[in-house]
Amino acid sequence: MTKKVVTVVLALALALAAGLTVGCGDKLPKDSLAKVGETYITQEQFDQHLPYFNAQYADSIPDKATDPEGYKDYERWVVDYLVTYELATREAQSSGLSVTDDEFQSELDQIVATHYDGDQADFEEELTNQKLTLDQFKLGYKESMLLQKVYEEVTKDVTTVPDEELAAYYEENKAYYFEEETRTARHILISPKASESDDTSTTSSTDASSTTTTIALTEADWAKALATAEKVRADLVAGADWTTEAAEYSDDKGTKEIGGDYGTVNKGETVKEFEDSVFSLAKDEISQPVKSVYGYHIIQVTGITEAKQYTLDEVKEDITSILLYEKKVEAWDKWIEEKRAEALVIYQEGMEPTTTTTASTTATTAAASTTTTISSEATTTSAGQTITTAAPTTTTSTSTTTTSEQ
Repeated sequence: MTKKVVTVVLALALALAAGLTVGCGDKLPKDSLAKVGETYITQEQFDQHLPYFNAQYADSIPDKATDPEGYKDYERWVVDYLVTYELATREAQSSGLSVTDDEFQSELDQIVATHYDGDQADFEEELTNQKLTLDQFKLGYKESMLLQKVYEEVTKDVTTVPDEELAAYYEENKAYYFEEETRTARHILISPKASESDDTSTTSSTDASSTTTTIALTEADWAKALATAEKVRADLVAGADWTTEAAEYSDDKGTKEIGGDYGTVNKGETVKEFEDSVFSLAKDEISQPVKSVYGYHIIQVTGITEAKQYTLDEVKEDITSILLYEKKVEAWDKWIEEKRAEALVIYQEGMEPTTTTTASTTATTAAASTTTTISSEATTTSAGQTITTAAPTTTTSTSTTTTSEQ
């Protein structure tokens, strides 16, 4: 597996306070991009941070040549991060919060141990591949750790969700907490074989999305397959071993060596004839030969998980986590708005935020400190766990099933 550098999404720090009126100053020095109180956000700071963000968001940064306006928005986004981080730094100082070198090193050691098998050189090589130095990585990651601490301090009093809000959310999203019936099954597939003189091509699968082409199969070919299927079924009903019968007769290459075990069947994932049979059989019942485009299936349902609507009590913990997250984000946004107003934040002309909505809700907060990779593979470190507010989820939700090719 390709190893990728684990970094922290700093979306929390990119909050733009809702309804905020920002200032634009023509009196800022040319090398300053913004001013927070008496503190200037400089071009040098911007340049120090840009490699970290470029690596973090490599796949989503607008191209400067083909989308100059989009890239300019990205630069404004980075500037506003620096503004918000300055506000958070002030809060950290007044609250006695900090991230020590030892704390960062402990976090880094965990990343290297977990994702690079303890190989520091391998980790640093990956940084180089992402055009990052260790110092640049340390700068961004330590800031995210401090942001997490400030976020937790600011939102520490947000600890409960009223029961009526939990109930309302549950009713609005009840469909997310429903599981369809699933079944486990095993089968033996007898595919029709064309006469040797015929030019025949077949493809076999019970996957409903597969395309199957069968050429030159005659009624006699299908009759012969049915006769074999009836014999196999008779053997099984008489007590023959499924593993032995599947190995000898089944044309499903994916299951013939494992006793025909098909695993979990979800509705809508297999061809209709196969699905209809699976969901109509009683547990342990052996079907009559079931004809599909792939041949004749002898099916046995080995387990049934009934459909279930989870109750509010069963998913209350999950909903509480979602709504607490939302309330914490609201509290954070309100805090940012207040601190911006107090500091009289102004921006260099052309660097003002292009929106007055909250950017922190685009991904996660630093309280969740979502850890992600510079590339595509998502991971989590002790900086925190992933929390999102997209589609509600529950730890009791049904798992997906991999279907085998017949």
